[in-house]
Amino acid sequence: MASKRWKPDEAQIRQIRALAAYGLNQQQIAGFFGVSEPTLEVAIKKDKALHHAIQKGRAEALAKVGETAYKMATSGKDTAMTIFWLKCKMGFKDTSRVEHSGPNGEPLPQAAAPQVIVTLPDNGRAAKK
Repeated sequence: MASKRWKPDEAQIRQIRALAAYGLNQQQIAGFFGVSEPTLEVAIKKDKALHHAIQKGRAEALAKVGETAYKMATSGKDTAMTIFWLKCKMGFKDTSRVEHSGPNGEPLPQAAAPQVIVTLPDNGRAAKK
């Protein structure tokens, strides 16, 4: 028996927009309405208003969070957010660079390669010569 095609009404589309804004993915939105993910995907493909609602909900959420992050970063009161903003949006990096040099900034002298001398026991062979 084929299942009935699901078409959300205007109130459900508003709910879907809000759920998308809250960060729910399509699988979670489908579960919220008691439909399968493929059913939701078919509805999205067939209903431009539904597709638009999901995109707009996600975009609104990103914009709101971005606005809050920006305000926190530029307030002068949240150093961690300022650093985060600089790293994510302006490409700043935490790097350490250690350079070694000799006296007066000259290159370090190259040490001679160590010599390894191995002395093996003669096991009585020296007496046989």
